[in-house]
Amino acid sequence: MLAAQPSASAPGGLVWEPTKVTFSSGTTQGTSPSVVYLAFHEDEDQPRDLICSTDQVFMLADGKLIRAARLHRGDRLITKDGNPVQIHTIAIGEYNGGVHHIGTAAFDDLTGQHLIVAGGVVAGDYYLQLNFDRLDDEHKVADHAQRPDIWSAAYQEQHAVGNDTQTRMIFGYGPADRPDAALVAQTGLFTVYGAGEEPYGDLVAALFTAEQAADVRKNGQQVRFNNPIPQDEVQNIFRRLAGFYPDIEFYLDWERMEPNAYAVRKFGRKFVIVTGGLARLKELSYNGLFLCVAHAIARFSGIKPIGQDGFSGAGAADWGAFVGVRANFWWANTGPKVLDLYNEYESLFKLIDPAHAGGDPNDPINHPSVECRLGCVSAAIFGGPVGECAGGDAPIKVALEEAQATSDTRIVLTLNERVTAESAAVTGNYVLTPAAEITKAELDGQPLPCRVTLTTQLDKGKTYSVKIHGLESLMFSASVDPEHDTKQFTSPN
Repeated sequence: MLAAQPSASAPGGLVWEPTKVTFSSGTTQGTSPSVVYLAFHEDEDQPRDLICSTDQVFMLADGKLIRAARLHRGDRLITKDGNPVQIHTIAIGEYNGGVHHIGTAAFDDLTGQHLIVAGGVVAGDYYLQLNFDRLDDEHKVADHAQRPDIWSAAYQEQHAVGNDTQTRMIFGYGPADRPDAALVAQTGLFTVYGAGEEPYGDLVAALFTAEQAADVRKNGQQVRFNNPIPQDEVQNIFRRLAGFYPDIEFYLDWERMEPNAYAVRKFGRKFVIVTGGLARLKELSYNGLFLCVAHAIARFSGIKPIGQDGFSGAGAADWGAFVGVRANFWWANTGPKVLDLYNEYESLFKLIDPAHAGGDPNDPINHPSVECRLGCVSAAIFGGPVGECAGGDAPIKVALEEAQATSDTRIVLTLNERVTAESAAVTGNYVLTPAAEITKAELDGQPLPCRVTLTTQLDKGKTYSVKIHGLESLMFSASVDPEHDTKQFTSPN
Protein backbone atom coordinates (compact mmCIF):
# COMPACT_ATOMS: atom_id res chain seq x y z
CA MET A 1 0.00 0.00 0.00
CA LEU A 2 0.98 3.67 -0.23
CA ALA A 3 2.04 5.57 2.87
CA ALA A 4 3.33 9.11 3.25
CA GLN A 5 5.52 11.29 5.37
CA PRO A 6 5.49 15.11 5.50
CA SER A 7 7.71 17.04 3.07
CA ALA A 8 7.59 20.80 2.58
CA SER A 9 8.90 20.51 -0.97
CA ALA A 10 6.49 17.81 -2.20
CA PRO A 11 3.15 18.53 -3.91
CA GLY A 12 0.51 18.73 -1.25
CA GLY A 13 3.23 18.59 1.43
CA LEU A 14 3.41 14.79 1.41
CA VAL A 15 5.69 12.18 -0.17
CA TRP A 16 3.83 8.95 -1.03
CA GLU A 17 5.73 5.71 -1.43
CA PRO A 18 4.89 2.01 -1.37
CA THR A 19 5.27 0.51 2.10
CA LYS A 20 4.74 -2.81 3.80
CA VAL A 21 1.75 -3.48 6.04
CA THR A 22 2.99 -5.12 9.25
CA PHE A 23 -0.24 -5.04 11.24
CA SER A 24 -3.82 -5.61 10.10
CA SER A 25 -6.70 -6.50 12.36
CA GLY A 26 -10.41 -5.80 12.53
CA THR A 27 -13.93 -7.10 12.06
CA THR A 28 -16.29 -7.43 9.13
CA GLN A 29 -19.45 -7.10 11.22
CA GLY A 30 -20.70 -6.59 14.76
CA THR A 31 -21.39 -3.61 16.97
CA SER A 32 -18.71 -1.02 17.77
CA PRO A 33 -19.64 1.36 20.61
CA SER A 34 -18.22 4.85 21.15
CA VAL A 35 -16.95 5.55 17.66
CA VAL A 36 -16.82 8.79 15.70
CA TYR A 37 -18.80 9.48 12.53
CA LEU A 38 -17.40 12.04 10.05
CA ALA A 39 -19.17 13.32 6.94
CA PHE A 40 -17.18 15.54 4.59
CA HIS A 41 -16.93 16.60 0.98
CA GLU A 42 -14.35 17.74 -1.53
CA ASP A 43 -17.11 17.96 -4.10
CA GLU A 44 -20.59 19.12 -2.98
CA ASP A 45 -22.15 16.52 -5.28
CA GLN A 46 -20.09 13.66 -3.84
CA PRO A 47 -20.30 13.66 -0.02
CA ARG A 48 -18.39 10.95 1.83
CA ASP A 49 -18.45 9.59 5.34
CA LEU A 50 -16.12 7.63 7.60
CA ILE A 51 -16.32 5.68 10.85
CA CYS A 52 -13.29 5.62 13.16
CA SER A 53 -12.23 5.22 16.77
CA THR A 54 -12.02 8.26 19.03
CA ASP A 55 -8.22 7.92 18.99
CA GLN A 56 -7.88 7.89 15.21
CA VAL A 57 -5.37 10.49 13.97
CA PHE A 58 -6.14 12.77 11.03
CA MET A 59 -4.10 15.37 9.17
CA LEU A 60 -5.74 18.76 8.72
CA ALA A 61 -5.34 21.05 5.75
CA ASP A 62 -2.57 22.98 7.51
CA GLY A 63 -0.49 19.78 7.82
CA LYS A 64 -1.03 19.36 11.56
CA LEU A 65 -2.34 16.22 13.27
CA ILE A 66 -5.28 15.78 15.63
CA ARG A 67 -7.29 12.91 17.13
CA ALA A 68 -10.83 12.30 15.88
CA ALA A 69 -12.34 12.97 19.32
CA ARG A 70 -11.05 16.55 19.15
CA LEU A 71 -12.08 17.44 15.62
CA HIS A 72 -14.24 20.56 15.70
CA ARG A 73 -16.64 22.20 13.33
CA GLY A 74 -14.65 24.34 10.95
CA ASP A 75 -11.72 21.90 10.73
CA ARG A 76 -10.72 20.79 7.25
CA LEU A 77 -9.20 17.43 6.41
CA ILE A 78 -6.89 16.87 3.45
CA THR A 79 -6.87 14.49 0.49
CA LYS A 80 -3.91 12.48 -0.81
CA ASP A 81 -3.22 15.25 -3.35
CA GLY A 82 -3.27 17.99 -0.73
CA ASN A 83 -6.77 19.34 -1.39
CA PRO A 84 -8.72 20.59 1.66
CA VAL A 85 -11.89 18.75 2.62
CA GLN A 86 -14.64 20.44 4.61
CA ILE A 87 -16.16 18.47 7.54
CA HIS A 88 -19.91 19.02 7.68
CA THR A 89 -20.93 16.50 10.34
CA ILE A 90 -19.21 15.15 13.45
CA ALA A 91 -20.96 12.72 15.79
CA ILE A 92 -20.29 10.05 18.37
CA GLY A 93 -22.35 6.92 18.66
CA GLU A 94 -22.63 3.20 17.98
CA TYR A 95 -21.80 1.57 14.64
CA ASN A 96 -23.26 -1.68 13.37
CA GLY A 97 -20.59 -2.74 10.89
CA GLY A 98 -16.93 -3.63 10.51
CA VAL A 99 -13.89 -1.59 11.58
CA HIS A 100 -10.22 -2.20 10.82
CA HIS A 101 -6.73 -1.16 12.00
CA ILE A 102 -3.66 -0.99 9.75
CA GLY A 103 -0.03 -0.42 10.74
CA THR A 104 2.88 0.23 8.39
CA ALA A 105 6.44 -1.08 8.49
CA ALA A 106 8.26 1.88 10.00
CA PHE A 107 6.73 1.52 13.44
CA ASP A 108 9.93 2.60 15.22
CA ASP A 109 10.02 6.00 13.49
CA LEU A 110 6.99 8.10 14.37
CA THR A 111 7.85 10.73 11.77
CA GLY A 112 8.16 8.09 9.03
CA GLN A 113 5.56 6.53 6.77
CA HIS A 114 2.59 6.42 9.10
CA LEU A 115 0.16 8.50 7.04
CA ILE A 116 -2.31 6.53 4.91
CA VAL A 117 -5.50 7.22 3.00
CA ALA A 118 -8.77 6.34 4.74
CA GLY A 119 -12.10 7.23 3.18
CA GLY A 120 -10.32 9.51 0.74
CA VAL A 121 -8.56 11.66 3.38
CA VAL A 122 -5.14 11.48 5.05
CA ALA A 123 -5.16 9.64 8.36
CA GLY A 124 -2.63 8.13 10.73
CA ASP A 125 -2.00 4.40 10.84
CA TYR A 126 -2.45 2.26 13.95
CA TYR A 127 1.11 2.86 15.21
CA LEU A 128 0.68 6.63 14.98
CA GLN A 129 -2.64 6.30 16.78
CA LEU A 130 -1.01 4.39 19.64
CA ASN A 131 1.91 6.79 19.94
CA PHE A 132 0.27 10.13 19.21
CA ASP A 133 0.95 11.47 22.69
CA ARG A 134 4.68 10.90 22.15
CA LEU A 135 4.80 13.15 19.10
CA ASP A 136 6.43 16.56 19.43
CA ASP A 137 3.92 19.41 19.66
CA GLU A 138 5.21 20.83 16.36
CA HIS A 139 3.42 17.99 14.55
CA LYS A 140 0.08 18.57 16.30
CA VAL A 141 -2.67 21.17 15.98
CA ALA A 142 -1.55 24.18 18.02
CA ASP A 143 -4.44 23.99 20.52
CA HIS A 144 -4.67 20.18 20.69
CA ALA A 145 -4.13 20.11 24.47
CA GLN A 146 -6.87 22.69 25.11
CA ARG A 147 -9.50 21.23 22.80
CA PRO A 148 -12.33 19.45 24.64
CA ASP A 149 -13.22 15.89 23.67
CA ILE A 150 -16.41 15.24 21.72
CA TRP A 151 -18.16 13.58 24.69
CA SER A 152 -17.47 16.47 27.10
CA ALA A 153 -19.90 19.16 28.20
CA ALA A 154 -17.46 21.83 26.98
CA TYR A 155 -17.55 20.37 23.44
CA GLN A 156 -21.32 20.26 23.53
CA GLU A 157 -21.49 23.87 24.67
CA GLN A 158 -19.25 25.00 21.82
CA HIS A 159 -20.74 22.92 19.02
CA ALA A 160 -24.28 21.68 19.74
CA VAL A 161 -26.85 22.60 17.10
CA GLY A 162 -29.96 24.21 18.55
CA ASN A 163 -31.46 23.38 21.93
CA ASP A 164 -33.00 19.97 21.20
CA THR A 165 -31.57 17.57 23.80
CA GLN A 166 -31.68 14.70 21.32
CA THR A 167 -29.20 16.39 18.97
CA ARG A 168 -26.59 17.38 21.47
CA MET A 169 -24.25 14.57 20.42
CA ILE A 170 -24.41 15.34 16.71
CA PHE A 171 -22.73 18.42 15.31
CA GLY A 172 -22.74 19.98 11.87
CA TYR A 173 -24.87 21.92 9.45
CA GLY A 174 -25.91 19.16 7.07
CA PRO A 175 -29.15 17.15 6.83
CA ALA A 176 -28.02 14.96 9.75
CA ASP A 177 -29.04 17.68 12.23
CA ARG A 178 -32.25 15.89 13.20
CA PRO A 179 -33.46 14.55 16.58
CA ASP A 180 -34.05 11.10 15.00
CA ALA A 181 -30.69 10.97 13.25
CA ALA A 182 -29.64 7.45 12.31
CA LEU A 183 -26.91 7.78 9.72
CA VAL A 184 -26.14 5.26 7.01
CA ALA A 185 -22.36 5.04 6.98
CA GLN A 186 -20.92 3.15 4.01
CA THR A 187 -21.63 -0.50 4.88
CA GLY A 188 -23.44 -0.18 8.18
CA LEU A 189 -25.75 1.85 10.38
CA PHE A 190 -24.50 4.50 12.79
CA THR A 191 -26.76 5.51 15.70
CA VAL A 192 -26.04 8.84 17.35
CA TYR A 193 -25.78 8.93 21.13
CA GLY A 194 -28.41 11.15 22.73
CA ALA A 195 -28.82 12.73 26.14
CA GLY A 196 -32.51 13.37 26.76
CA GLU A 197 -33.55 14.55 30.22
CA GLU A 198 -36.20 11.85 30.87
CA PRO A 199 -34.71 8.75 29.28
CA TYR A 200 -36.54 5.95 31.07
CA GLY A 201 -40.20 6.92 31.27
CA ASP A 202 -42.29 8.55 33.96
CA LEU A 203 -41.76 6.27 36.98
CA VAL A 204 -38.22 7.43 37.64
CA ALA A 205 -36.34 8.78 40.68
CA ALA A 206 -32.87 10.21 40.07
CA LEU A 207 -29.77 10.96 42.11
CA PHE A 208 -29.62 14.43 40.52
CA THR A 209 -32.13 16.69 38.82
CA ALA A 210 -31.48 17.35 35.12
CA GLU A 211 -29.96 20.75 35.97
CA GLN A 212 -27.75 19.27 38.67
CA ALA A 213 -26.56 16.47 36.38
CA ALA A 214 -25.64 19.09 33.76
CA ASP A 215 -23.61 20.95 36.42
CA VAL A 216 -21.80 17.79 37.48
CA ARG A 217 -20.96 17.03 33.87
CA LYS A 218 -19.77 20.59 33.25
CA ASN A 219 -17.72 20.97 36.44
CA GLY A 220 -16.38 17.42 36.69
CA GLN A 221 -13.82 15.60 34.58
CA GLN A 222 -14.35 12.47 32.51
CA VAL A 223 -12.04 9.62 31.60
CA ARG A 224 -11.99 8.66 27.93
CA PHE A 225 -14.95 6.86 26.40
CA ASN A 226 -12.87 3.83 25.52
CA ASN A 227 -11.44 3.42 29.04
CA PRO A 228 -12.82 0.04 30.24
CA ILE A 229 -12.05 0.49 33.96
CA PRO A 230 -15.26 2.39 34.92
CA GLN A 231 -17.36 -0.26 33.17
CA ASP A 232 -15.59 -3.02 35.10
CA GLU A 233 -16.04 -1.19 38.40
CA VAL A 234 -19.76 -0.62 37.93
CA GLN A 235 -20.37 -4.20 36.79
CA ASN A 236 -18.44 -5.46 39.83
CA ILE A 237 -20.66 -3.35 42.10
CA PHE A 238 -23.74 -4.71 40.34
CA ARG A 239 -22.61 -8.32 40.80
CA ARG A 240 -21.92 -7.83 44.49
CA LEU A 241 -25.24 -6.14 45.17
CA ALA A 242 -27.40 -8.42 43.06
CA GLY A 243 -27.39 -11.13 45.72
CA PHE A 244 -28.76 -8.75 48.34
CA TYR A 245 -31.42 -7.29 46.04
CA PRO A 246 -32.65 -10.10 43.75
CA ASP A 247 -35.80 -8.18 42.86
CA ILE A 248 -33.79 -5.35 41.25
CA GLU A 249 -32.24 -5.50 37.78
CA PHE A 250 -29.02 -3.52 37.32
CA TYR A 251 -28.01 -1.83 34.09
CA LEU A 252 -25.10 0.36 32.96
CA ASP A 253 -26.18 2.76 30.21
CA TRP A 254 -22.62 3.46 29.09
CA GLU A 255 -23.46 5.74 26.18
CA ARG A 256 -25.56 8.23 28.12
CA MET A 257 -23.65 11.44 28.73
CA GLU A 258 -25.33 13.00 31.76
CA PRO A 259 -23.92 11.84 35.14
CA ASN A 260 -26.80 10.23 37.03
CA ALA A 261 -28.18 7.12 38.70
CA TYR A 262 -31.84 6.19 38.33
CA ALA A 263 -34.38 4.03 40.09
CA VAL A 264 -36.96 2.96 37.50
CA ARG A 265 -40.26 1.11 37.70
CA LYS A 266 -41.27 -0.33 34.36
CA PHE A 267 -43.20 -3.39 33.17
CA GLY A 268 -43.89 -4.27 36.81
CA ARG A 269 -40.16 -4.59 37.53
CA LYS A 270 -37.49 -2.57 39.33
CA PHE A 271 -34.36 -1.28 37.63
CA VAL A 272 -31.29 0.55 38.87
CA ILE A 273 -29.56 2.32 35.99
CA VAL A 274 -26.18 4.05 36.12
CA THR A 275 -25.17 6.25 33.21
CA GLY A 276 -21.76 6.21 31.60
CA GLY A 277 -21.47 9.91 32.35
CA LEU A 278 -21.50 9.10 36.07
CA ALA A 279 -19.23 6.05 35.79
CA ARG A 280 -16.63 8.03 33.84
CA LEU A 281 -16.33 10.84 36.40
CA LYS A 282 -12.74 11.19 37.59
CA GLU A 283 -14.05 12.61 40.88
CA LEU A 284 -15.62 9.24 41.80
CA SER A 285 -13.70 6.25 43.09
CA TYR A 286 -15.08 2.72 43.21
CA ASN A 287 -16.54 3.52 46.64
CA GLY A 288 -18.13 6.71 45.39
CA LEU A 289 -19.78 4.85 42.51
CA PHE A 290 -21.13 2.36 45.02
CA LEU A 291 -22.79 5.15 47.02
CA CYS A 292 -24.54 6.43 43.90
CA VAL A 293 -25.84 2.92 43.16
CA ALA A 294 -26.83 2.60 46.83
CA HIS A 295 -28.89 5.79 46.58
CA ALA A 296 -30.84 4.36 43.63
CA ILE A 297 -31.42 1.08 45.52
CA ALA A 298 -32.63 2.99 48.60
CA ARG A 299 -35.27 4.69 46.48
CA PHE A 300 -37.08 1.31 46.50
CA SER A 301 -36.56 0.77 50.25
CA GLY A 302 -39.78 2.29 51.58
CA ILE A 303 -37.86 4.51 53.98
CA LYS A 304 -40.09 7.44 54.90
CA PRO A 305 -40.91 9.98 53.73
CA ILE A 306 -42.30 8.53 50.52
CA GLY A 307 -42.33 10.88 47.56
CA GLN A 308 -43.26 10.76 43.92
CA ASP A 309 -44.67 7.51 42.54
CA GLY A 310 -43.94 5.58 45.72
CA PHE A 311 -40.17 6.12 45.80
CA SER A 312 -38.42 7.05 49.03
CA GLY A 313 -37.52 10.74 49.00
CA ALA A 314 -34.12 11.99 47.88
CA GLY A 315 -32.84 12.73 51.39
CA ALA A 316 -34.31 9.50 52.70
CA ALA A 317 -32.45 7.58 49.97
CA ASP A 318 -29.17 9.32 50.86
CA TRP A 319 -29.80 8.31 54.47
CA GLY A 320 -30.69 4.75 53.44
CA ALA A 321 -27.59 4.44 51.24
CA PHE A 322 -25.40 4.90 54.31
CA VAL A 323 -27.54 3.08 56.87
CA GLY A 324 -28.86 0.07 54.96
CA VAL A 325 -27.15 -0.59 51.65
CA ARG A 326 -23.66 0.22 52.92
CA ALA A 327 -24.10 -2.23 55.80
CA ASN A 328 -24.89 -5.02 53.32
CA PHE A 329 -21.96 -4.15 51.09
CA TRP A 330 -19.21 -3.77 53.68
CA TRP A 331 -19.33 -5.91 56.77
CA ALA A 332 -17.72 -4.96 60.08
CA ASN A 333 -14.42 -3.21 59.43
CA THR A 334 -13.84 -4.51 55.91
CA GLY A 335 -14.91 -1.33 54.12
CA PRO A 336 -13.55 2.19 53.86
CA LYS A 337 -13.94 4.60 56.73
CA VAL A 338 -17.41 6.05 56.76
CA LEU A 339 -16.14 9.63 56.98
CA ASP A 340 -14.06 9.02 53.84
CA LEU A 341 -17.25 7.90 52.11
CA TYR A 342 -19.02 11.03 53.31
CA ASN A 343 -16.21 13.24 52.05
CA GLU A 344 -16.41 11.70 48.58
CA TYR A 345 -20.19 12.08 48.48
CA GLU A 346 -19.79 15.71 49.57
CA SER A 347 -17.17 16.35 46.87
CA LEU A 348 -19.55 14.98 44.25
CA PHE A 349 -22.33 17.33 45.36
CA LYS A 350 -19.94 20.29 45.35
CA LEU A 351 -19.86 19.97 41.54
CA ILE A 352 -23.43 21.33 41.53
CA ASP A 353 -23.64 25.07 40.88
CA PRO A 354 -25.15 27.14 43.74
CA ALA A 355 -28.06 28.13 41.49
CA HIS A 356 -29.23 24.49 41.45
CA ALA A 357 -28.19 23.46 44.98
CA GLY A 358 -31.03 25.10 46.90
CA GLY A 359 -33.70 22.50 46.23
CA ASP A 360 -37.43 23.18 46.01
CA PRO A 361 -38.89 24.46 49.31
CA ASN A 362 -42.33 23.43 48.10
CA ASP A 363 -41.22 19.84 47.51
CA PRO A 364 -38.66 18.94 50.21
CA ILE A 365 -39.27 15.20 49.86
CA ASN A 366 -38.34 14.92 46.20
CA HIS A 367 -36.08 17.97 45.86
CA PRO A 368 -34.35 18.92 49.12
CA SER A 369 -31.32 21.20 49.04
CA VAL A 370 -27.81 19.81 48.71
CA GLU A 371 -27.05 21.02 52.25
CA CYS A 372 -30.11 19.14 53.53
CA ARG A 373 -29.13 15.94 51.69
CA LEU A 374 -25.62 16.00 53.14
CA GLY A 375 -27.22 16.60 56.55
CA CYS A 376 -29.25 13.42 56.06
CA VAL A 377 -26.02 11.53 55.38
CA SER A 378 -24.44 12.98 58.54
CA ALA A 379 -27.51 11.93 60.51
CA ALA A 380 -27.20 8.39 59.12
CA ILE A 381 -23.56 8.20 60.15
CA PHE A 382 -24.18 9.39 63.71
CA GLY A 383 -27.48 7.64 64.34
CA GLY A 384 -29.92 10.45 63.65
CA PRO A 385 -33.15 10.36 61.61
CA VAL A 386 -33.94 11.68 58.15
CA GLY A 387 -33.92 15.48 58.42
CA GLU A 388 -37.06 17.55 58.63
CA CYS A 389 -35.70 19.57 55.70
CA ALA A 390 -36.03 16.39 53.57
CA GLY A 391 -39.60 15.69 54.70
CA GLY A 392 -38.66 13.68 57.79
CA ASP A 393 -40.40 13.95 61.14
CA ALA A 394 -39.75 17.05 63.22
CA PRO A 395 -36.79 16.28 65.49
CA ILE A 396 -37.10 15.96 69.22
CA LYS A 397 -36.03 19.21 70.83
CA VAL A 398 -33.89 19.50 73.93
CA ALA A 399 -36.16 19.99 76.95
CA LEU A 400 -35.44 20.69 80.62
CA GLU A 401 -37.26 18.04 82.63
CA GLU A 402 -36.13 18.82 86.19
CA ALA A 403 -33.96 21.25 88.17
CA GLN A 404 -32.87 20.49 91.76
CA ALA A 405 -30.51 22.31 94.09
CA THR A 406 -28.49 19.66 95.97
CA SER A 407 -26.71 22.31 98.02
CA ASP A 408 -26.35 26.06 98.10
CA THR A 409 -23.58 25.76 95.47
CA ARG A 410 -24.86 22.96 93.21
CA ILE A 411 -27.82 22.68 90.82
CA VAL A 412 -28.50 19.45 88.91
CA LEU A 413 -30.46 19.75 85.65
CA THR A 414 -32.08 16.72 84.00
CA LEU A 415 -32.56 16.86 80.21
CA ASN A 416 -34.58 14.66 77.87
CA GLU A 417 -31.77 14.37 75.30
CA ARG A 418 -28.05 13.70 75.52
CA VAL A 419 -26.29 16.98 74.68
CA THR A 420 -22.73 17.63 73.62
CA ALA A 421 -20.15 18.22 76.34
CA GLU A 422 -19.01 21.37 74.54
CA SER A 423 -22.43 23.05 74.57
CA ALA A 424 -23.15 21.83 78.11
CA ALA A 425 -19.94 23.43 79.42
CA VAL A 426 -20.87 26.95 78.23
CA THR A 427 -22.03 28.73 81.41
CA GLY A 428 -23.81 31.35 79.30
CA ASN A 429 -26.29 28.67 78.16
CA TYR A 430 -27.98 28.84 81.61
CA VAL A 431 -29.74 31.83 83.15
CA LEU A 432 -30.76 31.99 86.84
CA THR A 433 -33.57 34.23 88.13
CA PRO A 434 -33.03 35.94 90.55
CA ALA A 435 -29.61 36.52 89.02
CA ALA A 436 -26.73 34.46 90.30
CA GLU A 437 -23.37 33.87 88.64
CA ILE A 438 -22.76 30.38 87.25
CA THR A 439 -19.05 29.65 87.48
CA LYS A 440 -19.02 26.12 86.05
CA ALA A 441 -21.23 23.75 84.04
CA GLU A 442 -20.34 20.08 83.70
CA LEU A 443 -21.99 17.17 81.87
CA ASP A 444 -22.07 13.87 83.75
CA GLY A 445 -20.76 10.68 82.14
CA GLN A 446 -24.03 8.76 81.95
CA PRO A 447 -25.85 8.37 78.60
CA LEU A 448 -29.40 8.78 79.97
CA PRO A 449 -30.87 10.45 81.84
CA CYS A 450 -28.67 13.34 80.79
CA ARG A 451 -27.63 15.54 83.70
CA VAL A 452 -25.70 18.81 83.90
CA THR A 453 -24.32 20.12 87.21
CA LEU A 454 -24.07 23.89 87.64
CA THR A 455 -21.78 25.51 90.21
CA THR A 456 -23.00 28.82 91.67
CA GLN A 457 -23.79 30.53 94.99
CA LEU A 458 -27.45 30.41 96.07
CA ASP A 459 -29.26 32.08 98.96
CA LYS A 460 -30.59 29.47 101.38
CA GLY A 461 -34.27 28.60 101.20
CA LYS A 462 -34.89 30.81 98.17
CA THR A 463 -36.93 29.94 95.07
CA TYR A 464 -35.19 30.31 91.69
CA SER A 465 -35.90 29.54 88.07
CA VAL A 466 -33.31 28.32 85.58
CA LYS A 467 -33.62 28.71 81.80
CA ILE A 468 -31.56 26.79 79.21
CA HIS A 469 -30.64 27.75 75.63
CA GLY A 470 -27.93 26.98 73.10
CA LEU A 471 -27.58 23.29 74.05
CA GLU A 472 -26.85 20.94 71.14
CA SER A 473 -28.07 17.37 70.99
CA LEU A 474 -25.83 14.47 70.01
CA MET A 475 -28.72 13.01 68.03
CA PHE A 476 -29.20 15.90 65.62
CA SER A 477 -32.15 17.34 67.50
CA ALA A 478 -33.27 20.86 66.77
CA SER A 479 -32.65 23.72 69.16
CA VAL A 480 -33.94 23.90 72.72
CA ASP A 481 -37.73 23.55 73.01
CA PRO A 482 -38.95 27.05 73.98
CA GLU A 483 -42.02 25.55 75.68
CA HIS A 484 -39.89 23.36 77.98
CA ASP A 485 -36.78 25.40 78.68
CA THR A 486 -37.46 26.65 82.23
CA LYS A 487 -37.90 25.02 85.66
CA GLN A 488 -38.23 26.31 89.21
CA PHE A 489 -36.41 24.98 92.26
CA THR A 490 -35.79 25.97 95.87
CA SER A 491 -32.37 26.02 97.47
CA PRO A 492 -31.96 24.05 100.74
CA ASN A 493 -32.12 25.85 104.09
